[in-house]
Amino acid sequence: MSRLHRPLTRLLLAAGLCGAPALAQAGHPGPAEIATQMPAAEVARWQQQLDAAWQELVDARARVERAQAAITKARAHHRARGQRKVELYAELDTARRELAEARTQWPRLVEEARRAGLPRGILADYDDRL
Repeated sequence: MSRLHRPLTRLLLAAGLCGAPALAQAGHPGPAEIATQMPAAEVARWQQQLDAAWQELVDARARVERAQAAITKARAHHRARGQRKVELYAELDTARRELAEARTQWPRLVEEARRAGLPRGILADYDDRL
């Protein structure tokens, strides 16, 4: 005899299946209501913050690429000497530190938005980045 044929199991399953509407009638929010509880202004604020952090990361990547290109160009033309060489490598080091910081902050910010209740549909746009 399978478990579904047992009277107590059937009774518990029926109560469980009927329990969700009963909770909603009692004033408890369902999953759909929980997902839409965040006010639109708050969603917009999180989107702005996430977009700004992403743009910072993209800009940091571009700064690293420009610094590397400047060093490559200076080497090719034998111009990377003395103080200019020091400046080029300092610029590259600074750009790499900024990129590392942006890469570290990005997943933290996405997780913070998730915990704050930003809807999954919006978070999906940001989860795939990096």
